[in-house]
Amino acid sequence: MRGLERARALGFSVVDGLRGSPVRRQIAELDAVDRMAPAERLRWQRERLAEILAHARDTTPFYHDRIPPRVDAQTAPEVLGSLPIIDKRLIKDRFDEFVSAAFRRVALVEGHTNGSTGAPFAFYMNRRRRDRVRAETLFFGRWTGYRVGEPHVFLRLLFWHPKPVVARLLENQLILEPRGLGSVEIDRLLRRIRRSKAVTLIGYPSVLALLARRRLEAGGPESLPMRSAISIGEILLPGARETIERGFGCPVFERYSATEVGYIAHDCEHHRLHMNVGSLWFELLPPDSGTVEAQSSERRIVVTDLFNYGMPFLRYELADRVRPDEGACSCGRTSPLLRSVLGRVSDRITLPDRRDIEATGLGGIFYDLSAIRQFQLVQTAPDRYAIVVVPEPTFDDETRRTILRRAHALFGDRATLELSLVERIAPLPAGKHAYILSTVDRRGESSPL
Repeated sequence: MRGLERARALGFSVVDGLRGSPVRRQIAELDAVDRMAPAERLRWQRERLAEILAHARDTTPFYHDRIPPRVDAQTAPEVLGSLPIIDKRLIKDRFDEFVSAAFRRVALVEGHTNGSTGAPFAFYMNRRRRDRVRAETLFFGRWTGYRVGEPHVFLRLLFWHPKPVVARLLENQLILEPRGLGSVEIDRLLRRIRRSKAVTLIGYPSVLALLARRRLEAGGPESLPMRSAISIGEILLPGARETIERGFGCPVFERYSATEVGYIAHDCEHHRLHMNVGSLWFELLPPDSGTVEAQSSERRIVVTDLFNYGMPFLRYELADRVRPDEGACSCGRTSPLLRSVLGRVSDRITLPDRRDIEATGLGGIFYDLSAIRQFQLVQTAPDRYAIVVVPEPTFDDETRRTILRRAHALFGDRATLELSLVERIAPLPAGKHAYILSTVDRRGESSPL
């Protein structure tokens, strides 16, 4: 770490110390929980769960009559399981019932989701929870080789309020907005990244892959001091991971988070997704029986935030699907693992034989095709699918035949496939890239986008 970077790290410690060291203390707590034996950690989680349940009962109207007068570490999981599962729509409809009366509204920190699902909403958190998110950023950042004060680049559209200027300065964060993403814009972003001397690059994998591919096209550009790239916000497909690693010459780490509940899971150095049991209580539930039958290992993920006392999120469904993993990780951490994040329920289509497929299931079609810059699959009818491709100059008839052959093998003979080439695939409003879209509802009936 160079002199200026050490000065930034010292400045961060001084500013945090003047506030009573809330971030450093919570980093230490996250680290301690990460090192606990599973039984000890479960006791710690149950105690935190009992505390947030009692607080919600006493201060939030929605839970006042839903949580019994007495709740302790032993009964907390059972009490939690008796509560209704909540989601964004319920919170928006009954917003005031979820805000804790223990805080004045002006003392709470207001947050906003980016609305990539079409359902943006505001929420509150107490300041300790805000500081815990900062602690999570630095704690998990260490897993990727980042230390506070070192330069890093965050590629994201600013539909949100960025952290204060002082915090960005001390943490040495450069925010770049990836708009347009034509060749000129990509070259501009790469020049800014190179000048920043960033050791870590954070962004949507679809954007990172475009930048990495451009570097590869340049035929062996100069090396960067990059230690890691961190994928956020979208599903990280195998082909994108490989392209990013080759283009930037560093490992890629997957970060699974949500604005309203912070960090959910994070890759360790062995690239296994560890669940953030230091801040969240997890329930991995079977898929809804009312939808098309999913693979047996697929689970709905429901989380309880153990630290947001300003607006308790108890049994909050993220509308995501995941696959849990078993066994121990060779990194030595004992936190439970996820094998993969499959994305939102809406990020999938139904095949003619009634099977579901999500974005990760498309990797076998495209992952090794260097002539593909971007792709998207749109279901337009129960048995009709449009494959939209942004081609590289090397795209040819053989690439087209390979895509259609692999797609037919995956979708079956009853599927009608149409492949079209376009210059650009528009991102979602928040800047994310949708690998899958559908104009067909879950019953197989056509509906407008």
